[in-house]
Amino acid sequence: MAESPEIAQGCSGLRMFLRPPSRRHGRTVPIKIWGWILSSLVLQLVLRAADPATAQLSVAAVAGSPLLTNVVQVRNMTLAEADARHRVRVTGVITYYDHADLLFIQDPTGGIYVWPWNITASTAGTGELRAGDSYEIEGFTGAGASFPIIVDPKYRLLGKGSLPPARPVSFDHLMTGVEDGQWIEVEGIVRSDIRVGDKRTLTLAEGEHRILALLDEGPGSPPSYVDTLVQIHGVCATTFNDRKQVTGVVVSIPGPDHVRVLDPAPKTRIQPLDSISGLMDRSMHLASGHRVQLHGVVILRRNGKTFFIQDATGGVRVQLPQDFPVQLGDRLEVVGYPRLGKYGAVLEDASATLLGHGPRPESIPFTEAQFQGDHLDTRLVRVQGRILDHERGDLDQGIFLQAGQVFLRATLTESSPQDLLVGFAKGSLVEVTGVFKPQINNSDNRAAQFLFSSPGDIRVLAEPSWWNVLRLGWSLGIISVASLIGLVWGLMLTQANAKLKAARAELNVAQDKLEARVQERTIELGNANDSLRKEITERRRMQAEMEQVQGRLVEASRAAGRAEIATNVLHNVGNVLNSVNVSATLVADAAKDSCVFGLGKVVELFHEHDRDLGTFVTEDPRGRQVPAYLAQLYQHWVADQEATVRELDSLRANIDHIKGIVAMQQRHARVSGVRETVDLAELVEYSLRLNADTIDPAWVTVVRDFNPVPPLSLDKHWVLQILVNLIRNSLQSCKESGRTDPRVTVRVGCSEDRVRVSVLDNGVGIPTEHLDRIFQHGFTTRSDGHGFGLHGGALAAQEMGGSLTVRSDGPGRGAAFTLELPLHTEGNPHG
Repeated sequence: MAESPEIAQGCSGLRMFLRPPSRRHGRTVPIKIWGWILSSLVLQLVLRAADPATAQLSVAAVAGSPLLTNVVQVRNMTLAEADARHRVRVTGVITYYDHADLLFIQDPTGGIYVWPWNITASTAGTGELRAGDSYEIEGFTGAGASFPIIVDPKYRLLGKGSLPPARPVSFDHLMTGVEDGQWIEVEGIVRSDIRVGDKRTLTLAEGEHRILALLDEGPGSPPSYVDTLVQIHGVCATTFNDRKQVTGVVVSIPGPDHVRVLDPAPKTRIQPLDSISGLMDRSMHLASGHRVQLHGVVILRRNGKTFFIQDATGGVRVQLPQDFPVQLGDRLEVVGYPRLGKYGAVLEDASATLLGHGPRPESIPFTEAQFQGDHLDTRLVRVQGRILDHERGDLDQGIFLQAGQVFLRATLTESSPQDLLVGFAKGSLVEVTGVFKPQINNSDNRAAQFLFSSPGDIRVLAEPSWWNVLRLGWSLGIISVASLIGLVWGLMLTQANAKLKAARAELNVAQDKLEARVQERTIELGNANDSLRKEITERRRMQAEMEQVQGRLVEASRAAGRAEIATNVLHNVGNVLNSVNVSATLVADAAKDSCVFGLGKVVELFHEHDRDLGTFVTEDPRGRQVPAYLAQLYQHWVADQEATVRELDSLRANIDHIKGIVAMQQRHARVSGVRETVDLAELVEYSLRLNADTIDPAWVTVVRDFNPVPPLSLDKHWVLQILVNLIRNSLQSCKESGRTDPRVTVRVGCSEDRVRVSVLDNGVGIPTEHLDRIFQHGFTTRSDGHGFGLHGGALAAQEMGGSLTVRSDGPGRGAAFTLELPLHTEGNPHG
């Protein structure tokens, strides 16, 4: 229901009226617990009793509807009937009027609420409306929250009248809601009296019931009605919730003449108590409804209107109607009305006086034995327990603890939209200091409630263990996977080593045969040239012998290079053999599963019916299926033959590839001589072709950055061995890195006296601590490496008067190997 401008204006003034100033430092502050609901009660009264939507309906009455002439006729209607806007004309006395916010009129049959729409225009010339004046009101019925009302009124002043006799009612009867809008009389003890300007709000109590009384201040009013027994006359207004249940009662009193003091409140009526525990010891006096006085120290502040105090004997909760800026450790004198609440003793509608400030009392350690007693109730306690879970609402938050066999729900009194307890992990052992809440009507005798002020009241004693079931499961899974990978890798490495050993054995046999042949040939040449050697001087003989020794040394130094190249060739052949093996397996499987065997079944059928073959084919159900079966058999056979031919073509292509690799190695093996004049760029291209099996443009990019270099006279085999090794290492590094953009760059250039060939990659890189050891014999960073490729390359570069260097910015940053050779060498025609 929308709120009209008049209602908003009236309720705004009422809200200002409900905010009396508070004071501290030795001066008593009037405090009442019901003040905080006064604005909501009156606002509900106005909003529910008068529906603004009703005022916006057409002013036309229901055609043919009878004229209603008294209040009881309107009140006896249903809300749906009242919403049909029947015409009303009643004559009665105004029982309460407050500046167009609240208007009630009563005739001899009862009272009703009137929505004074456009009252200024309708009352022009009639003067101000006052309680007790007699008026004729003409308007329409409307639907209020729970009772019909009168809307769109027009007023005609009839003269001065008198208020009707008030009907005495009890608090219990008021809570039924049937007296809404009626002029009544009720008695009760004033629990609070708040004055703002010419308005006063009284809270009346009778047993457990509370009602509010709105009094228009006037001359002769007493300074305070607090703790007096009064009799009041006024109009009852009831507030309801959405389920039509009574939520409160407000009695509007026209003036102080309608408040009668039945029993004054002398100061001696306040009962001073020596201790908080005495509050419950004298519980038989709590029914008197009068105030008691206590002293204590603030141990917990829940909000500006609720806090807990404690002395040496116990604790109590204090409820205030207004914010009172207390701090932990404040010493207070509190005067209020005692009541046994949900969480132990409570002082309601209290006033407080600050006596001083000091430390908060020492907390009591919690034990399971103490838990069953009541000496911890509403006292400052410290509990050690383990956090089981967090609690998070819109503003409230807390934690669940387990202290031994007791479970505690610890709630933070500091309201905040932020999660203030996020830093306290589940499973942490903590100590929490706060107020222990008593176990009243709790079916679980192993659970407790707990309140604490701030995250500072939590002290972490032990962090939770890092290990849990989830992390343990993940760790075992990772170890299992790593073990499986290690086992598979070990088997693969064993097979690779076996192949490498076989290749080395074959290479050693070939080397031994070659050396034996050289020796045999040397002997033959020596025997054939005996006569010639006798004619050659001793110097030429010695020179020939030196050349022979040098040849043997060169051949021996090349053994490692030939082994490396042979290993590479075997690797290439091995890769192709895998494809050959797959093709051969597919052809064999196709032959085993050939559908030709189904033809035998047809032949057997024909043999069985060779005498009546025509009848069998045309009439027998199995015979009639033979032609279709033969057609399908032919189609399958043709498909199998095509697949076999494709696999045989693939097999032949792979065998041609093997022949090409072997032929390339044979061409390389025929190279002889220590130095040759070569084009360095062509030599680099040849090195790339030798690594063609791993250079797949689909996954790696090879960049050629060749600058003009003059022809060089050098040991072609050594340079080729170094370049093949460097390019293969870079390709392997890119593959191990798992990058989506692997790249290998080969750069050729020269300066005034040196030529350079650099192989750069963006692969796994080299740790800084390994850069000084990368060229040592036997050192390798690869699990399948042997550690002599880079070492041999570095030695070969030194033999040729050059160097082999490396540069890397660290793991994952790639590496750059550079071969430098002298441009001007002895015997170099271009030097």
